[in-house]
Amino acid sequence: ANDPISTNEDLSNSFGRKNVNLDWAYMTLTPGKSFGIRPGLVSMNAGKFPNPIFRVGELVWDDDLSPEGFSQTISLLDKPRGVLDQVRIHALEWSAAEVSNGSDAWMFGGQINPLMHIGGAEIEAGLAQYGWVNVDRVAQNINTNSSLKTTNLLVKETVGGKSTVTAFQSGFEQTNGALSVTFPNVIGAQPVKLFGDYVHNWDAVKAGNGWQAGLRLGQTKVKGDWSLVGYYEQIEQDAVLAMFTYSDFGPGGTNQEGPVIGAQYQLMNPLTLGVQGAFTN
Repeated sequence: ANDPISTNEDLSNSFGRKNVNLDWAYMTLTPGKSFGIRPGLVSMNAGKFPNPIFRVGELVWDDDLSPEGFSQTISLLDKPRGVLDQVRIHALEWSAAEVSNGSDAWMFGGQINPLMHIGGAEIEAGLAQYGWVNVDRVAQNINTNSSLKTTNLLVKETVGGKSTVTAFQSGFEQTNGALSVTFPNVIGAQPVKLFGDYVHNWDAVKAGNGWQAGLRLGQTKVKGDWSLVGYYEQIEQDAVLAMFTYSDFGPGGTNQEGPVIGAQYQLMNPLTLGVQGAFTN
């Protein structure tokens, strides 16, 4: 219940009762003609919602992460223009830690997300900036939530023989770029997707870069489809907030690198079987 980047159920606690939790609880407003706005121009979320930004992997944000707060998406084009199919702008205001006797922690960010095609190739990109306010409040949550684990550099103090986390050694002001290029019908009707991801933390005291690059052959949409994926990832210690990055990359967290390989098969239209392995140092 207290782990923001995993929905896994652990088989433990001597047959104890299981909790029921809400992954998402949000409201979406998409104003249109009633407000004199072109339908599809803007969409606004409030609550606890799926991450709206374009991503090619989980370098910065784990797929299980459901942020809380607000987000807005603006789709600039009413129809494709030349090679440009759409340009989206995502604005993010996420509440990361609420404190009753002090300032809350927030993440304010945004992403420019163009979609285009060149010949038969489909291209999608994202350039994002994430800035954290009072991010040390997130670090202090480690003291009371054992599900939060971090490999980031921490500031600790010891009082009465007890060690307490007070802050991150680094701040977090991150620039993130992602790109995917898909070529259709490479093997029969199966496509090939090339993808890459890069993040730089401008406020890292050291080791503030991360990257990922790989390819996916095939896709799983209908019964009988298959997919193979392989990529390499390197994520330095303070490139991202470790408690929000990919939880299944090795032991999870930052300060590691290695390859990931996987395969999927669409056994039935509503059922996909998959296996994946990460080999990290």
